[in-house]
Amino acid sequence: MNNSNIKVFIVEDNELYGSMLALKLQQKTEFDISVFKSGEELFQNIEYGEMPDIVISDYQLSLQGEFQTAFQLVEKLSTMDSSIPVVILSARKDMKTAIEILKLGAFDFILKDDDAFHQIIISVEKVAKLIKVKKEIALQKITKSKDVRRMVVLFGLTTLVLLAILLFR
Repeated sequence: MNNSNIKVFIVEDNELYGSMLALKLQQKTEFDISVFKSGEELFQNIEYGEMPDIVISDYQLSLQGEFQTAFQLVEKLSTMDSSIPVVILSARKDMKTAIEILKLGAFDFILKDDDAFHQIIISVEKVAKLIKVKKEIALQKITKSKDVRRMVVLFGLTTLVLLAILLFR
């Protein structure tokens, strides 16, 4: 899988920040990037069959709708597919919030500061590497499974040939 196949969904209610983040990621990576203004938009897209490989979400989303914080977003995503890594962005420097959302299943928690874009790129590239490794492992398991089936078939054929030789002597 090359990086251009990796889908990154950004959930950011601040359109300017979401666009800037998407632009920075497009400049530094080959990921397929989509930006959503709310959790509702994200899940509508998922319902239409577009599954992300990575989600980047602002912690504090719009005060309207079902998904007002990343907590609700991470909870809903984990019920759909717990393997989707979620990177949370926040202007809040509250360690308790960071720890709780990481316990809930978020992959990373990044403060929106001067270094945020750089940290996001590093985090998303780590996730991309993990995705590649998981897919390689899955492919190896499939390959090994096929090899085992071939060996079983070969063993069975060899046994039949030996039995035939013994019977027709």
